[in-house]
Amino acid sequence: MPFTNAQNTEHQESRRGVIEGSARIVAELLRTPRITQTVRILLASLDPDAARLLVRAVVYTDTVLFLDVITAAPALANAAVNGAREVCEQVLGLPVDLLHGFGPRLVDEVSGEGLGHAVGVALLAVDRLVNAPGSSLAEAVHAFEADFKRGLQNGLASDDAAVSRQVQWLADTIGRVARENPQLMTRVVRPLAAACREALKE
Repeated sequence: MPFTNAQNTEHQESRRGVIEGSARIVAELLRTPRITQTVRILLASLDPDAARLLVRAVVYTDTVLFLDVITAAPALANAAVNGAREVCEQVLGLPVDLLHGFGPRLVDEVSGEGLGHAVGVALLAVDRLVNAPGSSLAEAVHAFEADFKRGLQNGLASDDAAVSRQVQWLADTIGRVARENPQLMTRVVRPLAAACREALKE
């Protein structure tokens, strides 16, 4: 489906680069049935468990390139975030019956353990950087927290019922995880709860 005028305007106003150029090329290629069939075949052949193998191949083969990738991490992360945001906004516009068809399988096949492990390692990395001698990362982290909070509020502002449901789901999930892992309760949940109580007092 061709871009709408509003979408074209948004692309024109954004900074032109590799992704912007790729979007225009992909829009043209996807009008070709053979290309769309090839994309479907590639998607069906994805092997996410090998992603770590790919990272190791880059690290061990060309360390300088790996450092270049790390340097570009903010741009890569923002690309992933903006892409995920657009996907979610498009999904919100789909019929509920259609969402019921693939929603459970989508959630079931995402690796919750892998995501949790990645978040844990990321938190350890941030902690090491924040507490390094002479580090100025703490200020950047506080700014990131403020931006995240503002974005979260904007994303949920239009549906109070959805906010209540998701908060309840989060509370239930934390409670279940805490019961199954007492160490997590001591090291993570209690400090977070204490921080929330202090914030509510202000």
